[in-house]
Amino acid sequence: MSNIIHDLYTGGYLIIDEIENHLNKRIIQLIIEFFTGELNVNGATLIFSTHYVEVLDTIDRSDAIYVTQKKPKSEINRFSDLLGDKDRNDKKKSDLFLSGIIDTMPTYQSYRGTKNIIAALLQKGDTHEKN
Repeated sequence: MSNIIHDLYTGGYLIIDEIENHLNKRIIQLIIEFFTGELNVNGATLIFSTHYVEVLDTIDRSDAIYVTQKKPKSEINRFSDLLGDKDRNDKKKSDLFLSGIIDTMPTYQSYRGTKNIIAALLQKGDTHEKN
């Protein structure tokens, strides 16, 4: 908590890797509100990573969200740019993210390929169990 207060006071940067680890949803929402609300008079910045896409729904502006995509090489893009004309306030950001329209979800072929490999290994009895 002292880091949050310090950064809000000085206008600094708070960086949290995987914000959902060790924090419950309401505390995450509260931290985001600190940095996006009226308490942030000095322009402090919150930078965080997450695998919990529902966190995106607590952020009002899509242009404040950046998405890392692993294509042939890693790219970082603004969420609003990836959504284009689908960036609407009546849609939950997490639903848009999970829908696959911004190319962050595994492809159906990838899913089927993984499923087939696991099925073949199970059929052969090759489970690599450690006893």
